[in-house]
Amino acid sequence: MISAMKKSAISMVDGFKKKVRDGGGCLKPDMNGYMKHVTTNIIVCIIFGNSYEERRKVFEQQHAFVNLVHQR
Repeated sequence: MISAMKKSAISMVDGFKKKVRDGGGCLKPDMNGYMKHVTTNIIVCIIFGNSYEERRKVFEQQHAFVNLVHQR
């Protein structure tokens, strides 16, 4: 579990670094959104053994499928 937390935290910090670099040295992050993403990523890593980013397409396809079913 600690390794999943570490991996998720490093990913978040790397994302901050990229946004600071791309934003000219400034960043005003929405910490609530970032913490939600990190928490979700940790849970997914523990349950499924991979990251949320890798599974996001599957989640999006499932959501699209559910929407199609509801339309019919």
